Amino acid sequence: MTLPIILCRTGGEIFVDGAKNPHERPLPLVNQEAWHSAIKDTQDKVELPLHKVLLLDAEAELERDPRTAILFADMACEVFIQRYTEAKAKAAGIQDIFWKWLVDNPFPEGRRPSTPAYYNAILALVMRVSLKDENGELFGRLRKLVDARNDIAHRGILPLRTPPEKLVETAREVIKWVEDIK
Repeated sequence: MTLPIILCRTGGEIFVDGAKNPHERPLPLVNQEAWHSAIKDTQDKVELPLHKVLLLDAEAELERDPRTAILFADMACEVFIQRYTEAKAKAAGIQDIFWKWLVDNPFPEGRRPSTPAYYNAILALVMRVSLKDENGELFGRLRKLVDARNDIAHRGILPLRTPPEKLVETAREVIKWVEDIK
């Protein structure tokens, strides 16, 4: 039998309900804006978008396991931009057959478009704007997040060039930048 875990917020920390004190089994503090957004979405009975869940998971994992936090942050960026650009492509009248060929057909190197390629060329195709062209500094930080993910996933190392907290914040900023496109 699995017992439900109830999270509560007290004194600036989130901890598992039933702990004798907030420091017995603390979970890391979650960004207040993200917390309130998640609560509002659940109160409105709206299913939380996967990228928001992944960002919350990334923040929650920062102290316990920075590698997992980085992986979740990268996945949030990837899931978000793939769904966002597909929806915008449909709205722009791009035919499904062309879209599937573009994003599902492995390129000559045998790989599908990378996350940075989505934020650059594919975003430019559907929105006439590219993160790389409009905010090169933020695009560079996205590249560092992707590189950190690759270090963890392919080389089994925790990269120390950029603090994990900064990488998770980068994921949040990148997604917000795209959401703010008019």
